[in-house]
Amino acid sequence: MNSPMNNDMLPDIFEQLPDDADVWIYAASSALEPDAAAALERALDELVSAWSSHGRRVLGAHTLLDTRVVIVGAYVPDGTISGCGIDKSLHVLDEVAAEHGFDWADGLSIVYRASADRLAVCSRSEFRERAASGSVDTGTPVIDLSTRRLGDLRSNGIERPAGRTWHARVFDLKTVADGSVAGNDSTRLLSPS
Repeated sequence: MNSPMNNDMLPDIFEQLPDDADVWIYAASSALEPDAAAALERALDELVSAWSSHGRRVLGAHTLLDTRVVIVGAYVPDGTISGCGIDKSLHVLDEVAAEHGFDWADGLSIVYRASADRLAVCSRSEFRERAASGSVDTGTPVIDLSTRRLGDLRSNGIERPAGRTWHARVFDLKTVADGSVAGNDSTRLLSPS
């Protein structure tokens, strides 16, 4: 079984959170410069150290992967995180982006591995064009920004072949040349920044 936790995809900081913890995945429009990455890590550390939702403590964790993808996890024992609690995390992300001159990709964007060392972010229409041209296919690793449960990341991984995600249905992706879906034996892992 391929487990992201066993493969260091999700750092040990997520061990404190149960599978039903909420997660949000964000992708920067470009790789973050070292100072922006450090500022983001500091700001998120401050958030999770004092995070609350309607007076209840939020157990939180975060990580920055490949200097571009942020995963924020949250769990409220015996409850759910409120909209205000979620907004606190969004405020932190937006503030750091504004201070360091970068943007977050919107939730409808597609994040995929363009090469072994480069993630790409594009609109759905651009991804559809790339699918039609064959430059992306069922073997192209994608990151599903709509994933909302930590257990899903643990069991499926964050970066999966598009043929194993909703991307294959929505974008009518071509099957890779040998008829297989790339990544059947293992899921490509992002590296912690």
